[in-house]
This record gives sequence, structure tokens and C-alpha cells, in this order.
Amino acid sequence: MTTWRGAMAAVLVAWAAALPARAQEGSPEAPPEAPGAPRAPEGGEGGGEESLPDVPLENMPLTPEDEAGMEGASRREEELLSFTIAAGMDGGMAKVLVNGQAPKLPDGSTIYVSARYYYTANEPFDVVKAVVTEGMWSAVLGPYERPLYAGNYYVDALFLLDRQSGLVRDEVKRLRGEGDEWDRFERLHEVESIYFGFAADEEREEAARLEHYTGALKRFEQVYADLEQAVASTGRLMFQEEEAWVAWLVSRGYVKDPAGKAGSRKVRDWKDDHRFQNGERLDESAWRAWLDEDLRRRVAQLQQDHAAYQDRAAASKYPAADVDLGQLLGSLYRMTMDLSVEVYTGLGLEVHPNDQVGLHGMQPGVDAGSRARLFHQAELVLRRVQAKDVGEGEGE
Repeated sequence: MTTWRGAMAAVLVAWAAALPARAQEGSPEAPPEAPGAPRAPEGGEGGGEESLPDVPLENMPLTPEDEAGMEGASRREEELLSFTIAAGMDGGMAKVLVNGQAPKLPDGSTIYVSARYYYTANEPFDVVKAVVTEGMWSAVLGPYERPLYAGNYYVDALFLLDRQSGLVRDEVKRLRGEGDEWDRFERLHEVESIYFGFAADEEREEAARLEHYTGALKRFEQVYADLEQAVASTGRLMFQEEEAWVAWLVSRGYVKDPAGKAGSRKVRDWKDDHRFQNGERLDESAWRAWLDEDLRRRVAQLQQDHAAYQDRAAASKYPAADVDLGQLLGSLYRMTMDLSVEVYTGLGLEVHPNDQVGLHGMQPGVDAGSRARLFHQAELVLRRVQAKDVGEGEGE
């Protein structure tokens, strides 16, 4: 087993082993019902009275102890836990057939079997349990109602001694007493890879992925530009002097150099935009019609389109980019409220009910930094997409 495979294996072992052991009376927990959630169906008779816990899918840090000896132990682990995998179809739905051996594991031992996309090294999208009987075990991942993207997937098999029934743990202790090498392997982990689809499908899907994200970002930029122009032009009503208005535009980051060619053109265009002005007052009916029925519907449509894209397949290839784009669009929707609140309060008007959430938004007021943070989010999404980055989905 090569170094990179061992490193990824250690990640999965680390997050599972770092969780506190828990056992309770009764039957195994029911699989979660949420669509797309990892599922852990019952593993059958475990040979003991305790229920076998599900392993939560949490990302845990890899400690030096986890890294130490992973490669040296891999060959010995294969003697204790191994498996083969094959792709299959069930009513037109993809599934993975897993057949394994664990010649030294006691009967009733539970193996946690999971699937993850190649780039999503520490984020399984499906988990099932298999039970060892006479040194053999098997599992089926799927079938998946939604298709799998073409590409490489990993299947992991994981045995954790502290997640086993009392009878299994007692049997392992007995084996240790006979001088068996089990004292070295309280955690066993093996991984195999499988390719779904065809290379042409993968290329086509990658092109569609880039088109989705770049198209969504272009639509985001256009929506924000329209919002910025509306707020900037309406903000003219807050000031008697044009100089004060221009200074306000600069303070909000709408224009950097109002005397420059690009800046002066922006200021001129905004000054000539009277769509939401009724003399020296805000034309509230025009503002509400545009903001609620036009702009926010465009943002909502962006969010719906992204959600539909995410639902196309059984597992996301790039979950961090998916999360970041979703957060970006949520921030954009919130910005429509925050900026509308600024317009109303700046003109001494009572905030409209449709903007009330903007009074309690996560952003600490609206300033030049608000715009910068929003566009930093957009840049992060683009970088993730271009680099196939699959971090944890948090903004930097």
C-alpha cells in the first residue's frame, strides 16, 4: 500500500477512533431519514446484548500517533482484514458489492464499510455495517436512486475494537491471552478504489461543473452590480450636497476613485438614475416592486438552481465548493436586506417588514468591508472550482 493511500486511510481511522465509545441496550439505531444523509442499516446479529453504534461522519484531526506506523502496519492489517469490490446495477441504479475476509476476527465482529469520492478523502457519503461470520463478511453500498458522477471512488472497511459488542471484545481479550498479535491492531482499516462510468463522461461532467459555477458567479456579479447601482443612486436623496454623497459612495466601497475615468462614469450614471426617486423622496412602491419582485427573485432562482445542481447525483464531487457557493448566495440575499435597511434608515423611514431580518443580520453593519467580504467569498468559490479544492467549506 503506497504512502498516499495510507495517509488517507489514517484520516478515516482517526476521526472514527477519536469518538467516545458508546453502547446501550436495545436494537441498533434507525438509519437517518434525511435525503442524501449517510445511512447505517442494521448489521444483523452481533453475538451480544449491546447495540452496535453508528460511526458519525465527522472530520477529526490526524494525530502523530495515527500517522506513526501506518505504512509499516499495512501489510499485517491486510492479513487480518481484506476485501474485493465490484460495481453492479439494480434496476438501473448503481451499487457496489463488497466481499471481505477477516480470518482472525471473532464471529459477530462489525465492519464499517463506507464510500467516498476520490477527492473527498475524509467525507464518506454512505456507510453501512457488515458482520463477520466464519471469517467472511459482505456489504452492499447502494443502490443509489440518483446517478454517481463518473470517476474514482474509494471504499473503506474499518474495524474498531471499542465499537464492538461485549462478547466480541471479550473474545479478543482471550485471543490476546493466547499470544495472538491482536494487541497491535485494535483498529483495522483497508481501502480499495473503483472507477464508475467512462472517461468521456467524466470530461463532460467536469465541463458542466465549470459551466455551472462560472455561470452562477457571473449571475451573482450582475445581481450585485444592479443592487449597488440602485442603492448608490437612491442614496443621493440622503445628502444635500453632491460632495457628501460622493464621499459616502467611497466610504461604502462603491467607487474607489470618483475622479478617475471609471469612477466618474459610475458616479454620473448613478446620478442620472432616478428610477426610485419621487422628487426629493423615495418612491417606495417602485423600490419594493424592483427589490422584492425582481432582484430577490433572481437571487432565489440562483439558490434554487444551485440546489438542483447539487441534487443531480448521489454524492457531490466537490462539497466544499458546493457549500461555499450556497453561503455566497445566502450572503447576497442578506445583503439585499442590509442595504435596503440602510436606504430606509438613511432617509429617516421606518424599515419595511420585508427587510426586518436585515436589522439582525450576521454582518456588522454595511461598509466597504461588507462588499469586500462578499467578493472574497466569490473569489474563494472560484479558486476551489479551478483547483478542485475540497476543503471543509469554510471561508478563509
